[in-house]
Formats: sequence, structure tokens, C-alpha cells
Amino acid sequence: SFPKSGNTWVRYIIYDLFFNPQNKENDNSQNIKKFVPDLHAIKINHNQLVLDKVLKDKKIFLKSHFSFNQMLKYPMDKIILIIRNPLDVFVSLCNFYDYDNSKKDELVEFFAKHHTLPILKKKNLPTWSQHTNDWIDSNTNLHIVRYKSLVDNFDMEIKKLSEYFGIVISR
Repeated sequence: SFPKSGNTWVRYIIYDLFFNPQNKENDNSQNIKKFVPDLHAIKINHNQLVLDKVLKDKKIFLKSHFSFNQMLKYPMDKIILIIRNPLDVFVSLCNFYDYDNSKKDELVEFFAKHHTLPILKKKNLPTWSQHTNDWIDSNTNLHIVRYKSLVDNFDMEIKKLSEYFGIVISR
């Protein structure tokens, strides 16, 4: 997903669906980082991703903010694309990066024109529209999760996500 679109929330959901069969309470983000690692933080050794040993013989899920084209060098089976209203993304980014209020007008103008923030542009991340459109047009096995739907109808979104992965959930 584009940054601040709900990646962490979906990582917790993936953890519960695939790596937490006893449904134990998890308030430890280290588990999430271990079981659903951030591609931007993974070590690479001899062109191989270095993953935690707990993932041996398990499905691998990676969090990424890369565009479809930036991800082509990685094998991909199923993709979850999280889409959040770009205005909400903008507000969340401003809060996350703790921008001074005096810069908000300048940032609004920049985001409206470029669909990103200067700091994300420096990190070589695609714009919100590039990211979203490239993934939607990618012809991959894509499941779209809308952030607003997670907020408004969580149970239905979990049901759809479970069906996408062929998981039967009992209540």
C-alpha cells in the first residue's frame, strides 16, 4: 500500500489468520515484524532475502510501499492492495512526520499537485495515484482492501480476505 494506508493493521490481520491459530492476544509489534516483515527493512544476502527462522516452511507475506514495477524482481503469488482515501493519507502522513503547522499549506499544495510528499519522493516511492493505478492495472492476483471498509465493515472485509486465501473462519 501507499504509506499510511493501513499496512500495519492488515499485517496484524495476516498474523492472526496465518500465524496465530490459538488466537492469543498479540500486543507485540515484534511478532508482526517477524511473521509479516517489512520488505524495506529486510536484509539481503547474496540476492536472497534474509527472513526470520520462524518463517521456514511457512507462507511468506511481505509489507511494501513499492509500486508494481518496483516489485517485479520479487516472486509474487497473491497481492493485497490497501487503498485509503488520499486526503486521509495526507493527514496521517503529516501527523506521522510531525510537520509544523506553518508548513501545512505548502504541503497541501505539494500533495495536491504531486500526490505525494517531498520526503516520500526522496525515498523513491511512487505517488499515491501511480501506486494505486499501477497495482490495479498489473493483471496480478490482486485483492483490494479499502481502509474505509475495514473501519465500517470489519467482519465483512475479514470474510472477503479469508475467502481470497481459501481460509475457513469459525466464529
